[in-house]
Amino acid sequence: MTLAQEFNSLNGLIVSRKTLEDLLMKAEKEKHTVVSKRVIKVLQAFADDTFLIEINNLIEPYGLNGVDAEMLLPTLEYISENHNDGLNAVSPDEIYNYITDLIINTINKVGHLPWQKEWTGSGASNSVMNYVSKKEYTGANFILNFDIKFDENKQPYLVPADFIQPYYLTFNQIEEAKVKLKKGSKARRVIYYTLIHDYHSEHLKFKTNDNKKFGDFVKSNSLTKEDLKKNLTKFPVLKYYNVFRADDCEGLKFPAVKERKITNPIAEAQAIIDGFKTPPKYTNIGDRAYYRPSTDELNMPTIEAFTSEAFYYSTFFHEAVHSTGAEHRLNRDMTGTRNGGGSGNYAFEELIAELGAVFLCSESGILFHTKENSAKYLKSWNNHLIDELNDDNRFFLKASAQAQKASNHILGREVANAETKEKVEEKTIEKPIIEPSPKVGPVKKTIAKPIVKRKAKQKIKQPDLFGGLSGADRRKKESVIKETIVKAIKEKAIKEKAIVSKPIAKENVNRNSLAYKMANKPTKVDYFKIENKDIAEFLGEIEHKEKESIVISLTGGQGSMKTRMCFQFMNALAQNYKVGHASIEEHPESSLYYNKAEEYLNAKALQNIEAPEIKSVSDLDKLIRNNDIIIIDSFSKMQEMHKGFEVDKDLRKKYDGKLFIVIFQQTTDGKMRGGSKSQFDADVVLFTEKKADYRQNYIWADKNRYQNKPLDTLKFNIFNKKLQGDEPEAVAEPLRTKKLSFTVN
Repeated sequence: MTLAQEFNSLNGLIVSRKTLEDLLMKAEKEKHTVVSKRVIKVLQAFADDTFLIEINNLIEPYGLNGVDAEMLLPTLEYISENHNDGLNAVSPDEIYNYITDLIINTINKVGHLPWQKEWTGSGASNSVMNYVSKKEYTGANFILNFDIKFDENKQPYLVPADFIQPYYLTFNQIEEAKVKLKKGSKARRVIYYTLIHDYHSEHLKFKTNDNKKFGDFVKSNSLTKEDLKKNLTKFPVLKYYNVFRADDCEGLKFPAVKERKITNPIAEAQAIIDGFKTPPKYTNIGDRAYYRPSTDELNMPTIEAFTSEAFYYSTFFHEAVHSTGAEHRLNRDMTGTRNGGGSGNYAFEELIAELGAVFLCSESGILFHTKENSAKYLKSWNNHLIDELNDDNRFFLKASAQAQKASNHILGREVANAETKEKVEEKTIEKPIIEPSPKVGPVKKTIAKPIVKRKAKQKIKQPDLFGGLSGADRRKKESVIKETIVKAIKEKAIKEKAIVSKPIAKENVNRNSLAYKMANKPTKVDYFKIENKDIAEFLGEIEHKEKESIVISLTGGQGSMKTRMCFQFMNALAQNYKVGHASIEEHPESSLYYNKAEEYLNAKALQNIEAPEIKSVSDLDKLIRNNDIIIIDSFSKMQEMHKGFEVDKDLRKKYDGKLFIVIFQQTTDGKMRGGSKSQFDADVVLFTEKKADYRQNYIWADKNRYQNKPLDTLKFNIFNKKLQGDEPEAVAEPLRTKKLSFTVN
């Protein structure tokens, strides 16, 4: 849940002052000035310890918080637009997730990123740009320099693009040029931002994306600077428009190439270094290239030590980008350069330096070389990068934005982005000096559950920069949490319109009453998103609970393929979640385990599954806390490890928001090892049906609280990996065995 959604979800709830203070601390940490200003307003206006929240003006959920705005906006185009006809809004998390998956997919598919193997840019200008404005695409849009292809699983990945003309055009620009777009041309999306001006006072309310309209509003109402300071909030919103490659436009004319001075790329690269206005001290000692923050020194071996001049300059650019992180330049966190390769800060700073060098090589037109481009190094570095990307979906975009700032600093192109700069209000909030009302005990906060994105009703026909966002491979999508009203609680008119509030006496509200709980129930239910359509249909809509957890039991006899079924569950669930496998029956480092992993798990699942050796309950606890979904094989082994271990008290009620799949062993006489109580405590009770021919083995549900279809119609064939139809079971062809012939010497 984003901070804006968390704020909006307070609407209609009773919360304590501590809850609002905690929210303010979070807003200050994320530099979310919109949330912090509105919370500050309430805390300063009222001395009470308990508040009934009513939000008349919900915060725009697509708005960027302060940290993200500072990170992304300097590298994106700003467009003032009419409030009614603006283009599509994109939630920041959609962008982060798609770019992150794109980078991970590229590493997994190709083995390296497209610029890591001698990349020289696109066309004569080295970086793609808009056909009309001639502006280059920077920041998140730099990815337009590369083409996107899709693998057999429809996962996008990056490849070098072969441009004839390094331009893109919008559809309107194509129409204005009176040219024809080739059939089957694919659109790409350019991310930009607009600012929403939201003026909210006791007597005036006005909201628009249009700078001119807002200026007219200010003039017509004779608003002063003090009025704007007190009542105006501005927050940026990311949007996109589609563009097409100039190469896909038939009949497009390009101006005749003017005679221009022939430039030497190496000379251009040297000119960039010479033009660095605040450089570190340059030294030439030994055979190592490095930047040392403590002394602000950039050391380079002599150019003769490199296999090419281009390699020398791309390495120089790498170290020069590092130097921009110094406190008296861009003031980045440089602890990673001292701590070495084991830290996230190191990976972040190295990625900034690599991307910054890419941008500068593109600027000068020289061939880009990674500082170290051996296959072994790239594999190690990119695997580490994947770990960081999985931990933080903003990792790549943050680094690319910092790299753009660094290269702009070296090139002397920094431009202040005054549109989005806002001062953060004071952090210490004193209670107003008024007579406080009688104190009320602390009230627990209730937060509405986040919403899981549903599948799009229509397929997106044109895969593009963010074309995959509505597809089945997307993570949870940010959604607008609509206004909820607590009808059972009526208070006097609330003076503070912006947020809120009046104290409410404890005796007037029974928070345990069904009426109160119904009034405050979540408006949306969150379900686990299962990629495999057959498994999803078999299990139904499994609730992702906020309180307590869901347990699925899978019971079967020896050789009924329970473990193989669990691997199929793991693969389906690990496409969107972190999965922990407590494989106690079969050691996770055995050849048997590895063989099943190779057979059932794809590359994405392998990245998201953790399978440590479980020797104690504390090992299991750590695995559970680190993952969303936990598979335990088996329950009887857990009971041997911890006497009295039970599904209900030790799993479902002990942890919140998890999904457990627990294997139970069935003896030859049909009894459960470890007892049947825990097995039937599960929310979903599954059994395996073992046949003479293992290819006919299937699982079926004896109980499923989340399945609307008749359970006797649902059978999942373990061998075929799909649901069985309603037709009678076919008799499988007998297994053929080969005669074994050998000679004994």
